[in-house]
Amino acid sequence: VGCGTGTLTRQIHDALPDTPARRVCGVDAAEAMIHVARKKSGSRPQLEFTAALAEELPYADGSFDRVLSTFFFHHLNYALKVRALSEIWRVLRPGGHAAILDVDIPYTLFGKLCAWSGYWLFRQPEIAENIEGKLRTALDESPSRGHWSLASRHSGYLSLFMITKPQENPA
Repeated sequence: VGCGTGTLTRQIHDALPDTPARRVCGVDAAEAMIHVARKKSGSRPQLEFTAALAEELPYADGSFDRVLSTFFFHHLNYALKVRALSEIWRVLRPGGHAAILDVDIPYTLFGKLCAWSGYWLFRQPEIAENIEGKLRTALDESPSRGHWSLASRHSGYLSLFMITKPQENPA
């Protein structure tokens, strides 16, 4: 989600075993990014790129085993963060996992300098939201509440959040 020109999406596709079950989809709201991603991907089977909003993913409920988003959520305001996380939850299969890597609450002086420099440079209030912990709050306001964890922290201001959708209980 938020695949940009698709570099990481292609790398994931190429790293997975070539089986009939392999399907890798990149989504970005920017048509121009998707155009470049499609052009750069060539004719890779089972790889698709779609222009769509993260808060309105064009996939059926429970379509994916895994969802990945890197450096995307700092572009969304708080309400869209919650909606995008709700959509990620919706498209995950029971037992599925999502990973989100993004700007988070700085925990070192270096991290504070990097995070706030990014905000001052780009003047995006959404970056400040992440620095202030709003991505964590959005995780708690979405259906992933109670099903996410902080997996790791990096460079003094980046965090990897993992979401696990529980298996459905047999009736």
